[in-house]
Amino acid sequence: TTLSVFLSRQLISQFSLSLASPLFTLTQMLLQYFVILGRNDTPLYELDINYTNSAKKSSTQLKQFLLHASLDTLDQLQYANVQCYIKSNPIERYHESCIYAYVTHGYARMLALCSDSSDTSRTEQMIFGTQHSSSVESLTSMGGTSSNAQSSTGSSSSAKSPSNSDRRRFEDALKAFFNEVHASYVGVVMNPFYEMDTPIVTNHFDQHVRNLYQKYLR
Repeated sequence: TTLSVFLSRQLISQFSLSLASPLFTLTQMLLQYFVILGRNDTPLYELDINYTNSAKKSSTQLKQFLLHASLDTLDQLQYANVQCYIKSNPIERYHESCIYAYVTHGYARMLALCSDSSDTSRTEQMIFGTQHSSSVESLTSMGGTSSNAQSSTGSSSSAKSPSNSDRRRFEDALKAFFNEVHASYVGVVMNPFYEMDTPIVTNHFDQHVRNLYQKYLR
C-alpha cells in the first residue's frame, strides 16, 4: 500500500510539473507537421516531418489529432488579430509540443506543430496512457526514495532552459516561413485552373515549401 501511494504521488507530481512549467522550457524546437486548411477546414496541403524511424502512420495520426484539437482555440483568436500571424502564438501546448497558427486574409489557415524533441513519443504516451505504465516500471525499478525521484526530475528540468534570444530566433524563423508559404499559396490561388478549397497537388508547390523548411527551420 505504501508503495502504491508513493507511486501515485510521483505520477501526479510529474504530470503537474509538465502542466505548470513555463510555456517555453524548450531546448530546441523542431517542426513536426505543417498543414494548410481551406475556409471549410478541408486540408489543402500537408507536410509531415519524421525525424525517427518510428511507425509513420501512428505518428501522423497523433499530429493530425493535436492540430485538429487546436481549431476551437484558433476560432476564438483569429478574429481578434489584424495581422495574419496570430499574436497569441503558440495557440496551444501539449507537453513538449506547441502549435503555431497563421490565418490569411481569405481565411485559409496554416498550422505548424513544433516539438522540442526529435519525436512525439512523450506526447503520445501522455495522451494514450502508456506514460503511466512506463513511469510505474521506472519508479519500481529504482526502488529509491522520493528525494531521488525529485532530484532526477529537477536535474532534467534544469537542463531545459533556453535563452529568450533562442526563443525569439525560432519564432522569427517560423514567421518568415509562414509569410513565404503564404506568398506561394497566393500564387496557387491566382491560377485560373485552380479550384478554391481543393487539395494543392502540384510538385512545384510541395518542393518550394520543403525548400523553405530547409531554409528557415532546419
